[in-house]
Amino acid sequence: MQERTGLTEYLKRAADDSVTEKNDIFAQFGSDMKKDIINFCKNRISSYRGQISIPAVQEDLLSSFRQQGLQSQDVYTKAVASYIDNLIIDELRANPPIDTNNSDLGALDKNLDDDNDDNDFFANLMTNMQ
Repeated sequence: MQERTGLTEYLKRAADDSVTEKNDIFAQFGSDMKKDIINFCKNRISSYRGQISIPAVQEDLLSSFRQQGLQSQDVYTKAVASYIDNLIIDELRANPPIDTNNSDLGALDKNLDDDNDDNDFFANLMTNMQ
C-alpha cells in the first residue's frame, strides 16, 4: 500500500533531503565554526531536555556567535529551523515530558489499613502517661 500511495518514495526523498540539508547547514563557515554551532545547538537543546522553542535556540545561537560573523540571515532560515526541530524531536524522544496532570496527585492510598493512630495528629506530642 505504501508503494501504491507513494509513501515509500516520499520518505526516501525526505531522508535524502534531511541528510543533504544537515551536511550543507552553515557550509559557508569554516569546519571548526560549523562544528561549534552544531555542538552549541545540541547542548542548548539537551540542557533544556527538549523543552525549548526553535526561535529561542535561533536567538541564543545568533547572540552567541555574532562576534564570529554569524548573521540573522544565516540563522533564520527554513533549513536551520528544520535542523533545530529535528534535534528537539530527538531530545524529546530521549527525555519524554512528565505528565503532571495526574488525577491521583496528592491522594492517599485508600487500601491502607484503617489505623486509628493516624486520626490523632497530636498523638506524638503527648507525654506518655503509662
